Amino acid sequence: MKTLAIIGAGFSGVVTAIQFLRHASPGTKVVLIDRSAAMGPGLAYGTDSPDHLLNVPAGNMSALADDPDSFLRFCQERMEEATARSFATRRSYGEYLAALLDAAERDCPAGLSLQRVRGEVCCLRPQGNGAVVELTGGEAISADRVVLACGHFPPSEPPGLLSAAEAGLYLRDPWKGDPCEFVDKGKPVLLLGAGLTALDVAVDLLRRRPQGRIYLLSRRGLRPLAHRLQRSGSPSSLDVGLRLLGMQPTIRGYLREMRRQYRQLVGVAGDDPGWRDLIAALRSHTPQLWGRLPEEERRRFLRHVQPFWEVHRHLAAPSPISVFRMDWPMVPSRP
Repeated sequence: MKTLAIIGAGFSGVVTAIQFLRHASPGTKVVLIDRSAAMGPGLAYGTDSPDHLLNVPAGNMSALADDPDSFLRFCQERMEEATARSFATRRSYGEYLAALLDAAERDCPAGLSLQRVRGEVCCLRPQGNGAVVELTGGEAISADRVVLACGHFPPSEPPGLLSAAEAGLYLRDPWKGDPCEFVDKGKPVLLLGAGLTALDVAVDLLRRRPQGRIYLLSRRGLRPLAHRLQRSGSPSSLDVGLRLLGMQPTIRGYLREMRRQYRQLVGVAGDDPGWRDLIAALRSHTPQLWGRLPEEERRRFLRHVQPFWEVHRHLAAPSPISVFRMDWPMVPSRP
């Protein structure tokens, strides 16, 4: 029997296991390894807060390419008023992934099996044509193939915060501690960063510790942007991706064409000039556009454009953003 070991049971690991259980040849065992007993939620969807929402509508969040309404049905079975434009909780998406894994295990063809292992991998070493996965408890798992689905590693530590950490004033990882318990009631809070993680923390603080001012520090004065509550009248079919693919692969050229397309949209949709549609139209072309770029152009993107791309590409659900609309001063600052 062939053995596939998957290290990590968040979204990537679980969906990989599901696809193997659905499509692999008989005589295959899938071993799914994770430090947590919960297979599916991972870091991204392991939150219990009802205020932590997905940043993509339910109708676009299916984990199965051949069943695009899979997650929407899951939501509607639990909440009749859910629609394709609803923003479900991240916790519900973790439950959805766990349910998909259970179903794949239950319905997999004869000769396929899933073994769930709770443990922390400490070593991965080659053995013949395969590998041995060693766990901290001493267990060793021989595998023909290994998939690393370890998720994101923590960011580097900002310099100059050692004394704050020693004094108990700095929380390194908001997911490994409760910021609301960490912060003294009524005291001001500084969040280093103004992205979606900072938004999650700020929403929790505002809901559970409403006293005290919250500051978000952004090196470029960027703030999280939200999805529309309703679609605009912008054209639904944009050829910007094909236009970029027909150009010389340079970041400067890409930006010029995007700005030209944006100027054409201004005025078509009134107060919403359609930049969200423009960004969304690139979704299916992004891997090919990136693949065409020479290494120096990729470095130029990472150096100059990435933060602006991310804030426009990775939008937040409308309701968390609305919490800040009455008081959202952003002061650009550089360290």
